[in-house]
Amino acid sequence: LSYATWKFSGLPKERVIGSGTILDTARLRVCLGNEFKVAPVSIDAMMIGEHGDSVIAAWSTANIAGMPLKEILESEENGKEHMEKIYDSVRNAAYDIIDAKGSTSLAIGMGLSRISNAILHNQNVVLTISTLLEGEFGQDGVYIGVPA
Repeated sequence: LSYATWKFSGLPKERVIGSGTILDTARLRVCLGNEFKVAPVSIDAMMIGEHGDSVIAAWSTANIAGMPLKEILESEENGKEHMEKIYDSVRNAAYDIIDAKGSTSLAIGMGLSRISNAILHNQNVVLTISTLLEGEFGQDGVYIGVPA
C-alpha cells in the first residue's frame, strides 16, 4: 500500500511511509518484558521486514538494558528453543488476538498514534516503519519495515 501510495500520489518518497513492523516490534518488546520481568521500555529490540508471517526478529541488535539478548538466550540451556518460542509467540500474536476479539484494530491505532506523535513532535526517534529501500539491506524499490 505504501508503494502504491507513493507511485500514485507523486509525493517524494520521504513523504510516504507505512506502519511497517511497528506492531510486531511492540509485541516483541512486551513479550520479552514478560519473559525477563523487565519493563518493555528497557528493551531495545525490533522486528523487521514484512508485517505478518514472514516478519524477522533482529536478534543480533536486541538488548535488555544494554545486555545483548542473543548472548543471554544462547547462554541458557535451551536458549535457541526459548528464542524460537518468543519469535513464534510474537509472529502469531495477531491470530490469538483475532481469535479472542475479532480484530487487531486497537493495536494499529496505537501504532499509528506513536508514529504520528513522533512526527508531530519532532521526536527524532527510530521506529520500524515501512519506508522505500534504495539499495539498503540489498533491496531496491520496495517499501518494507526497517528502522527509520
